[in-house]
Formats: sequence, C-alpha cells, structure tokens
Amino acid sequence: PEGPTSCSGPCVTAQHRRARLAFAQEHQNREVRHWRPVLFTDESRFTLSTCDRRERVWRGRGEGYAACNVVQHDRFGGGSVMVWGGVSMEGRTDLYCLNGALTP
Repeated sequence: PEGPTSCSGPCVTAQHRRARLAFAQEHQNREVRHWRPVLFTDESRFTLSTCDRRERVWRGRGEGYAACNVVQHDRFGGGSVMVWGGVSMEGRTDLYCLNGALTP
C-alpha cells in the first residue's frame, strides 16, 4: 500500500515571500490616513466531511476489500459552505455565506 499522505496548506513560493516582504517594506511607514479607505478581505471554505478519499490502511496482498480495510465515504462530499469577510480601520464587514455552487 501507499504510505501516509503529506500535510497540505497554501503553497508559498520564494517569489511569494519576496513579494510579501517588498509590500511590507514599501508600506511600513505609511500614515494612518493611507490605510483608512483600505479593506482587507479573505474567503474560506468549510466542508462537512474531512475525507479526501485517501485514507491509508495497512493491508496484505488480496486484502483490499476486507471489511477492516474498507472506509465508507459520503458519495456527495458531505457539503460545504464558502464564507467571505473583511476588516478595515472602521471595523469589520458582515460575514457572507454561500451554501451551494458558485457556477451552474
């Protein structure tokens, strides 16, 4: 069987790091009035199922479908919710949630 899967997370390349550092250095001495109209936003996806369909099991040859090696999955992924929000010097936005697909 295949070995354990690796941890996952955002891929931050050396180029991303350089760009972030350049942005921080360029803006570090800006006055408060510069930041007043700025809105920082982010989004996140929350899933009801954490299964990535790659759960690893130790099994011998020919034991792939033995009951102890079969992991049940929700065929439809269990659903998810996308959320968006923002923060600024004036406060924060409402949290916007979208339950369903973004495209038809």
